[in-house]
Amino acid sequence: MKTSISLSVVAIGGWLTFTGLAHAQQSGPDLQAYQQQELKARGGVDSALSALRIAEASKASNVGELRQALAQAEAAYRRAVTARVVVQSAAAGGKPDFATLQSDVATRQAKMREAVASYLNDRLKNASSSEKPQIRAGAESMLRALNLESEIVNEAARRANPSSDQTTRRMNDLLHRISATDTNELREKRSAQEHETEMWLRERQRQLDVEEYQRLARNAQFVGNNGQPITGIQRERIALDAEKQLSESLAFHAREKTPFWDWWNNTTDSRRSLAGQIKADIDASPEYQALNYLSQVTTAQRCSSAPWRWPCATVSRRWTNGYARLSGAKR
Repeated sequence: MKTSISLSVVAIGGWLTFTGLAHAQQSGPDLQAYQQQELKARGGVDSALSALRIAEASKASNVGELRQALAQAEAAYRRAVTARVVVQSAAAGGKPDFATLQSDVATRQAKMREAVASYLNDRLKNASSSEKPQIRAGAESMLRALNLESEIVNEAARRANPSSDQTTRRMNDLLHRISATDTNELREKRSAQEHETEMWLRERQRQLDVEEYQRLARNAQFVGNNGQPITGIQRERIALDAEKQLSESLAFHAREKTPFWDWWNNTTDSRRSLAGQIKADIDASPEYQALNYLSQVTTAQRCSSAPWRWPCATVSRRWTNGYARLSGAKR
């Protein structure tokens, strides 16, 4: 099935709040209080991310718990940013100026990446191995915070105009950028430290892009031909197909760089392992396992009554027999 590649569940609630409150009348909102709340939530992300990166560097046993703590801190930060933007827009006249908000956050992201690169090149050259995780965590926190804010603003803009199919274009852009990025490329006229920083920035940005792509695949709003949001099993299939396409695209682009060139350049294309990791996550997902099972059951049921129709000719006898045993049907 061809799928049109068109935020976490908490963020979806934020979008609904955004679209509902952005047009509501606000009586003298205390913007400063919301800004302070956002700063407090940002501090929570900083602390959670720093603790996680240090634990990963030392191979601690509580990495899984710290990842969950980071996810919770980022969800709180999304809520805080959403509330601040809603109130800020209401104070400015009610309806958000999404074009200005999007342009502003994109400009700040570009400047932040340059500032982070300069900061890391300066700090890491004389830092000890024990200090580097903390330095990188601080830089990554700044990048992640802006990336989350960008997601909030852009998703709100898309939901304000769902018929324009901007979600499809955004996911296609992310898919291309993720697939084209290898974080183990050779150094090109850069010092060793500059190369290390550039590869680290590429890896972190690619990870942020993957996370955004997966949130959009699972939670973004897709509109059908009837103008209504797609829901239920059909929506879950869109998510599954989108994530499969990401894994397959990474594997395809990694094959362009053959093992011979890996050996010649003494590098390994990082897209291979990322493709395998995403595929393993899909296979281990209880939601996608259930979806695949339902799909197979539906196909077996259809084929039992009309075996001459596609795709019945391609359904394995082993599965049909297995379904017959489960359902008590005659073979």
